[in-house]
Amino acid sequence: MPINQLLVSIFFLIYLNSFGQPNKGFEPKFKKSNKTTHKIKKGQEFTFGYLEVLENRNDPDSRTIEIPIYIFKSRSHNPKKDPIIYTVGGPGSTTMPSAQYMNYYKYLDDRDFILVEQRGNYYAKPHLDCPEWSQAIYESNQPDFESERR
Repeated sequence: MPINQLLVSIFFLIYLNSFGQPNKGFEPKFKKSNKTTHKIKKGQEFTFGYLEVLENRNDPDSRTIEIPIYIFKSRSHNPKKDPIIYTVGGPGSTTMPSAQYMNYYKYLDDRDFILVEQRGNYYAKPHLDCPEWSQAIYESNQPDFESERR
């Protein structure tokens, strides 16, 4: 599937997500990037970039955010037309580390595969960091955590 068809698929999904909302004139943009989040094995055909969307799609004057996306090409010369679109559950889990293992995914034998990060996660721009949460997780995993709570 050519990259243009994949981009149209992504924009179509965004359109469906905003169905019934008034058109405020903003068009999402996909910006290709040579700087990826993870090293991809040689021979794996892919495109990486950021989907720029409104932070608040109900406010046309809202600032924009950037959501990282990998588009991996199928190994097939004649892939099925419907790509797999993948994001991990949350909150807060990042999808992007999966990119470095795409050469093992059997899905690529007959389909393109699109990894989409959730807004605010580690590789999204902005990244909504919460150092207090990280500290709480760290402390709760210490061997003496229960004795300190008494």
